[in-house]
Amino acid sequence: MSKIKIKNQCTPFGCFINCFGMVKSKFEEDYDFTDEDEIKLLEESFRFHRECYEPYLINQLKQDYRLNVNVESEYLYWRYKELSKNLENGLQPQHKILSAKDYIAAVEYGLAIVLLDKWHLDMYTHFAHWVVISDFEDGEFLINDSWTGREIRMPEERFMDSIKSLKERLRCSPVLIEVRK
Repeated sequence: MSKIKIKNQCTPFGCFINCFGMVKSKFEEDYDFTDEDEIKLLEESFRFHRECYEPYLINQLKQDYRLNVNVESEYLYWRYKELSKNLENGLQPQHKILSAKDYIAAVEYGLAIVLLDKWHLDMYTHFAHWVVISDFEDGEFLINDSWTGREIRMPEERFMDSIKSLKERLRCSPVLIEVRK
């Protein structure tokens, strides 16, 4: 496996799409994800569903990788199930309260695509933001962030604070997508 290639997102909604590119770059040595790829996937996914485009991209990943999707909110669980049914991809999201152990286990499984509060990455603004976690070592998660275009080491406590802030401040459901080749 190769090292994850992190590309700065070129669109405000490009974080999940760039997670798609980071996953592919990790498992496919010569994979190159461009700004044009980001824009094309963004257009395709919004054509599928303008309010909840992640299932379209999850479906694209599911074609090449084994995935487990975990969500905390009942609504998002239902929404992902319905959209997966429409895509006929057989994906069965799990509805559960996520703990630090779940995120740590996910990177032992492979990679993790995670929704968190971006403020805990840059201390600039509170915003729901998708990242890829590629490792957990010495009490820190290795976050691959398309907003800054870099790897960020985040202590477990701070990471879990970002998940708590996502729920309590931004009123968003945590999502954990486990990815394995």
